[in-house]
Amino acid sequence: MGIMTDSYYQKRLQKSHSKILETAIAHNQSGCQVAIDCGCGVGNDARYLLSQGYEVHAFDNDARAIKQCREATSDQVNLHLYETSFENFQYPEAGLIIANSALFFCPKQHFNNVWKQIENALKPKGIFCGDLLGVEDDTNHPRNPNPTQFLTKEQLHEMLSNFEIIGIKERKGLQPTMTGREKYWHAFTVIAQKRASHLRSEY
Repeated sequence: MGIMTDSYYQKRLQKSHSKILETAIAHNQSGCQVAIDCGCGVGNDARYLLSQGYEVHAFDNDARAIKQCREATSDQVNLHLYETSFENFQYPEAGLIIANSALFFCPKQHFNNVWKQIENALKPKGIFCGDLLGVEDDTNHPRNPNPTQFLTKEQLHEMLSNFEIIGIKERKGLQPTMTGREKYWHAFTVIAQKRASHLRSEY
């Protein structure tokens, strides 16, 4: 991983929100205007959600990213920021949960429990929008000191069994990371709506 400099965070602040977020918002039929931004970084998506009338709970375990986000949103009373990790965050009920390029950093030993918490926090007809890594990703090797959960297509569909899938986009190939290092990616971008009949999972 490259070194995160101040200029890196400033450049991230200048970027727009994830365009897929617009589709996710359009499909939120839960009646709930509360969103959770998992791994929010400097808050580009959180700021867009605020502009669309959402109350936003956003977290990241990167202290400098949270500091930049807090400074950029100091006048936003509907934004709640937390410096914490996926496994330690307390997930409130929400109509929209996003994890754009974020679940990559959820440790493998916590992934299943974190997913159950996300699923339980999401209200019926609410939307999950996020990215997950596939088994062919080049970080899926025994020497990775911080392994996450890598998924086959079949495992992904099983994970989303309580959702109506709005869209899944699979991508494979060499592309740069956020720090500029080129790597071979295998990732899935998901938009899915929680079924109205789904009961809470036990964890």
